[in-house]
Amino acid sequence: MKKLLLFVIATGSLLTALAFVWLQDGRSDEAVQQAASSVNEPVASEPTRNRARILVAARPLQAGALLRTEDLRWADLPASDEGNLPGLFLQGFIQPEKLSGSLMTRTVQSGQILSAEDVIRPEQSHYLSAMMAPGTRAVTLALTPEAVSHGLLRPGNRVDVILTSLNENASKLVEGETVSGLSAEQVLSDIKLLAIEAQLIDLGQRGAAATAQSGFDLVNVTFELLPEEAATLLLANKLGDLSLVLRGRRPSLAYEESVAQKVVWAEQVSQNHNPKAIPTHGVRIAYGKSDDANKNQDKSSGSSN
Repeated sequence: MKKLLLFVIATGSLLTALAFVWLQDGRSDEAVQQAASSVNEPVASEPTRNRARILVAARPLQAGALLRTEDLRWADLPASDEGNLPGLFLQGFIQPEKLSGSLMTRTVQSGQILSAEDVIRPEQSHYLSAMMAPGTRAVTLALTPEAVSHGLLRPGNRVDVILTSLNENASKLVEGETVSGLSAEQVLSDIKLLAIEAQLIDLGQRGAAATAQSGFDLVNVTFELLPEEAATLLLANKLGDLSLVLRGRRPSLAYEESVAQKVVWAEQVSQNHNPKAIPTHGVRIAYGKSDDANKNQDKSSGSSN
């Protein structure tokens, strides 16, 4: 009886141990499966914040340069500049084309953020004065379409100013000889045109000429001049007709010296206006009949009698 009891106790202990081991193996397999599944599951990324996009320089830009659309590009606003949104050009609030023709007030590098303080837009009141060289003045005159080459001239061109005038006292200057008194002379050289009508700059996409140049209306032309040049231009405009002559990009110094302050008179251009070309002694030509003709006439008259 005692042996049977010991056998039952031993068998129960063995079954309990086997059950415990089986439970532990099941839990370990489940843990391994959970670990494997956790490795295969994609890690959920944190939601990205929507950053503002701003205009930056697409290439290095010098102070005084005129902006073009291709000089600008969009970029994400850095986190360090999120508190500096006022004054920046934000996407959705402005188009890069609207800044075309704006004047740069400082030098920036490629990728550098642009702000409203970095550019002067054409519609701003101080845009024209910002374009002018230090110490210069702006003078506007109303000229004929012929004087401005019928729309071929553009803002930014450099020209010479020719004055054509009539000197009523020219006869006293040439020893009393009667002359036409018409003359032409270059009164200003290498002058920059700031504006023609309302067109301040000439970018490729704005190449339309002023509307007034298509008819007979006068054209408003604005010049960039030194103070003494401004006085010369205003006085020359009172003396006669002004014409603008487009300059080449590489003028000859020898030519500049030869035409400086040279007056060309009408007598030098056309012989029709030169009194010296008119003969001073006339030749009288008499038309009469010869002696033979007279004798024949006398004979014919006698026979008739």
